Amino acid sequence: MKKIHEINRQVSIGKDEADFLLEIMNGNQPSYEIHSDSFVKYFIVGLFTHFSEQFASNIISTDSTTATLGYGGQSMYSVGAVGDTSVGLLIGTGATVETISDTSMKTQILNGSGSGQLSYGASSVAPISVSSPSAEIVCTRTFSNSSGNSITINEIGIAMYDTTTSAGAKRFLGARDLQTLIVNNGNTLTLNYKIRTALGITGGFVRGFLDILYRFLTNNSLATDYVVAGLGGKCGQNSGTTTPITFVGEKQGIVVGTSITPVNVSDSDLGARITHGTSSGTLYCYGTLVDNLVINTGTNTGSFDIIRIFENLSGGSITVTEIGVFANYNSGTLIFHDIPSSSTTVNNGELLKVKITFNIVS
Repeated sequence: MKKIHEINRQVSIGKDEADFLLEIMNGNQPSYEIHSDSFVKYFIVGLFTHFSEQFASNIISTDSTTATLGYGGQSMYSVGAVGDTSVGLLIGTGATVETISDTSMKTQILNGSGSGQLSYGASSVAPISVSSPSAEIVCTRTFSNSSGNSITINEIGIAMYDTTTSAGAKRFLGARDLQTLIVNNGNTLTLNYKIRTALGITGGFVRGFLDILYRFLTNNSLATDYVVAGLGGKCGQNSGTTTPITFVGEKQGIVVGTSITPVNVSDSDLGARITHGTSSGTLYCYGTLVDNLVINTGTNTGSFDIIRIFENLSGGSITVTEIGVFANYNSGTLIFHDIPSSSTTVNNGELLKVKITFNIVS
């Protein structure tokens, strides 16, 4: 039996490597920012279906329709027009504790200037900003009070538009937070949801991860560009075709390298990527699998694994010092880059299994 070396890495979306924050600007009061643990099932499953090109059943929309979620179309679109209460940032008066199973706002505040209503501005997504070692996307919306009385808000969320479902185009809740705010008559509330990557000691999510999220959030329909799962070697195929392309095996999914240069948030490739092959200095790469989707309602968390196996057929030893994950956007977009704390030497005839677990915290 061949010896198998393993590299295992856990990364978090919702805290740590990709933090989720809520900035609040209420009238003339000082602005402040809080940590948000509010991603719900749809957001997690949406990433999984597109990364894996698999379907996921029993996803419930904001209008209570149960559907199977697919891939390859518009997904997580979060741009809303003025007065649109169906997509983008939302507010409500419901005070039920948020959970990963939430599918809608509990008691949404309507758009308007009547009693208990707030006027919804446009919900927009700002371009990615980079300030090394971090980068962020900001989803923003204003809510103005012309009702004649103060209005108390207890819940904040974001709804997303999706065309990949078995029930046709639907809207799904992507996140929900409990936060009590009083918006006085005549004042405007500005809410900013921020997804901010922050490199850890060894690495983490780089700008490419936000590039992919930005394309989701702003209605770019080329969702087949977000695939992480792929075939091995130098052969592959464009989604839905048999047209051969050469980058899939080597530059889609998990890749490994030999550099120890510290990770930078703007990295677009590994420092010294090990190519596919059987000659000196190469590793034979098998396909990348994205699987093991788990939604844990007890801990309000979700996770899925990205796995790849490499075989050393080069005739010599190879030492792996860096790992990364590529999606197939723009002929390969690096979304994660890490320099493990210890290197792994794979001798000729041995295997290397790399598993990166994406954990989503709600």
